Amino acid sequence: MISDAQAMDKQKSLTLLKYYDNVEKVISKLDGTFLNLLKTSEGDVLSNIKKKMERIDNREYVVLVEGALNST
Repeated sequence: MISDAQAMDKQKSLTLLKYYDNVEKVISKLDGTFLNLLKTSEGDVLSNIKKKMERIDNREYVVLVEGALNST
């Protein structure tokens, strides 16, 4: 069950990475005037996208198991 949830999360992360990659390509092709307007209103969008992509790529999974020990 845990491995299923991990696999599903990994698939969602890969899909999100594809979207980020496409957005990054489109933004990179914009002309300088529009990029400056975008930076003024939204900040450094390309840098933010790259940081988010790195976080997704470097994500680690932690498994927490809870239970009671019976010492009888």
